[in-house]
Amino acid sequence: MLFRRAIRPRHPDSPHQKPGPSAILFMKSLSVFQTVFFRRHGKSDDGLLVSGKRIVAAFLLVLIWLGPASARERIERFESDIAIGPTGRLDITETIAIKAEGYRIEHGIFRDLPIAGRTAEGGVDPGALQILSATLDGKPVPMRVARRSDYIRIFLGDSGTDLEPGVHTFRLAYRTGPQIESRDGHDEFYWNVTGSYWAFPIDNAAATIHLPEGAGATQVAGYTGPLGSTRTEVSRRLSPDGGTVDVSTYRILDPEEGLTVAIAFPEGFVSEPAAAERFRWWVRRNPGVAISGVGLGALGLLFLFVSRQIRRPGEEHAGRYPVVERRKPPRGTTPAQVQYISMRRMLGHSALLATVIHLGLRGLMTIVPEGKAWRIVLDEGETGTLAPEEEALVSGVRAEGGSVLVERNNRQTLRRLYGDFARVVRATHGRRYYAPNGKWKLAAAFLCSGLAAALALTGMDGEGWILAYGPLLPIALGLAFAGFDARASADTVSNAAGNGMGGGLVASAGLWLMMGFFTGAFGWATALGLVATPVLFWWFAARIGQPTEEGRAREAEIEGLRLYLQRVGDMRHANRSERDALPSLLPFAVALNMKSEWSRAFDSVMDAGPGTINPIPFGLHPTFYDTGANGATIFGACQALSTNLTACISPNGSGSGGGFSGGGFSGGGGGGGGGGGW
Repeated sequence: MLFRRAIRPRHPDSPHQKPGPSAILFMKSLSVFQTVFFRRHGKSDDGLLVSGKRIVAAFLLVLIWLGPASARERIERFESDIAIGPTGRLDITETIAIKAEGYRIEHGIFRDLPIAGRTAEGGVDPGALQILSATLDGKPVPMRVARRSDYIRIFLGDSGTDLEPGVHTFRLAYRTGPQIESRDGHDEFYWNVTGSYWAFPIDNAAATIHLPEGAGATQVAGYTGPLGSTRTEVSRRLSPDGGTVDVSTYRILDPEEGLTVAIAFPEGFVSEPAAAERFRWWVRRNPGVAISGVGLGALGLLFLFVSRQIRRPGEEHAGRYPVVERRKPPRGTTPAQVQYISMRRMLGHSALLATVIHLGLRGLMTIVPEGKAWRIVLDEGETGTLAPEEEALVSGVRAEGGSVLVERNNRQTLRRLYGDFARVVRATHGRRYYAPNGKWKLAAAFLCSGLAAALALTGMDGEGWILAYGPLLPIALGLAFAGFDARASADTVSNAAGNGMGGGLVASAGLWLMMGFFTGAFGWATALGLVATPVLFWWFAARIGQPTEEGRAREAEIEGLRLYLQRVGDMRHANRSERDALPSLLPFAVALNMKSEWSRAFDSVMDAGPGTINPIPFGLHPTFYDTGANGATIFGACQALSTNLTACISPNGSGSGGGFSGGGFSGGGGGGGGGGGW
């Protein structure tokens, strides 16, 4: 059942309240004492002389002050009109006439409605209450709903407007789900009318209950007092047909006292809702489960269908480009291009090292150890024809005076060098070998962002626009910076926008999860949906990018080279041309992360003795051949240099620390809660 427990709000007062009346009265009383008491009579050294008459007068003044002040703010009238529908749903209109003096009631009042029925997620039931209208003195009034872990707080009033002192009437109309329970031979309506946790006294509380059409009350009970009280200080009156019941108190209810009614009537007048109605209410009560299940399921099926349609042509034509073992890289490709193609538009720091080695083999660069660091030195000579990324690297080193030291203190220079190098690779080869299908990625980013926003905004309804809409900022920034990324990488705008929104989606989902955790607004299904949505997007983004025809042909050739490097371990019996070609494969082995395989092959050649391989025109110190360096030494040098480059080029890491009835009593049944001023 909905509204079945009377739960005391954890924070009965609004966070915007001024000091309570008691504190204000105390300060004013203290001022009275100071005015009346402490008057020095004469200039005697015996201290302050206080007249006994003055003491009596002061106490009388305080009593006179405290009497009316303690009763200034109150609820003069609390009337609830309750209509029970044919399916047991309630249409309730509460009329609350308050006397405001600007103490606790500054802008308006709040009404707390505790929720006993839970959603499938175990959280507050957002469909248990449908607000229909709210007015102040007959005019619409601003309203805000804040959902807590076990109750709903409805703020009535304008934060920018102070109520004039005097009597004001608030009217709140809302609808609930089915509230009727079947007992032995009869149906029962058991309802906490006022709630048991109002901060003010209630001069008069009354309820008018309209039973379903044709039904007449057989028993009526009313209870007053604090939670658990069985006092029956109420008057009861039935209409001639018994279809309308009036219950009212005949004494003032103190703060944290309330009125509860229990009415029995014959069975058969309240029917079970139709299946469609029950489903609609289930969705209203469990939006997190519904949106997560339907949204993720629909997007998952859509993304799977689209990705299969995109991948099918490539899979059908895969037989055109069989993978055949080969000893040479694809014609006209550089090590950086080989890595870029094999990793499908991704480029690591090892591509820079592979390019340096490739230029070294041509006598254009030398890598020299300097203590624990390394220096890349540009050698003078004819550069000949260079690939665009090689030209960018040579120009970058030349701009630094002809050499670059690879160490942490020089990381800014190395990052700039790598950034320029990577941009040229992407700009030159980005669309030639690979089609990212950016339009599909961007569409998926919008769909996933919409799903995540729907989940979060449904769960955080009433928590304030900053909490609810603030996490959309990363998505907006990701979309805004997409143009810069597209120009920087020569990427399509749609693909760059999709990547930007995908990154923003991850950030937004993380922010929403943190806010939901601290506010208790999310259940397990909402949280799971916010985690799964970015994962679903990036899974789809990884599947829709496909190689072009040329890219697929180059991929097959690169895989053939990879097979060769994996197989060739012992080259002692290989022919001379194959052994002589081995050094030229080092930069490609570095680009394919196969340095160890190349090292074993090189060691087997060196074990065959001098003269089995031509001297290598490459200035890695110690040199390959002239100083008797073996493959392990070369592998160690490449590994150390690669590690140094990665450490210098990668952004600084950052650490983080730190570580949800008849025989009844007052406050029983559904409804309940309380309220206060704000």
